Amino acid sequence: MLADLKELTILDVSCTSMGVSGIKTIQETFPHLISLKARGCELEDQSLEYILAMSHLKNIDISSNKSLSSNAMQAFSTKASEKGLTIVSSGT
Repeated sequence: MLADLKELTILDVSCTSMGVSGIKTIQETFPHLISLKARGCELEDQSLEYILAMSHLKNIDISSNKSLSSNAMQAFSTKASEKGLTIVSSGT
């Protein structure tokens, strides 16, 4: 069923317990995502690598993911900036 949505460009999974496996599934299933809202999704540091691997992604909202470490967020912000990715992360 999800395969039918491969061309999806905007996805909001806010307040869904995603973790690493959920973000990996999104990255593999929706290769054309431009905007992803993942607020309060219990993301872990490793989730950020899968987000960076989303080649078309331009906007990401990862606010209210309290388990993301400040070191991981700092590294992610640097890499995302180099890639031209806009991040909303207040409340992390």
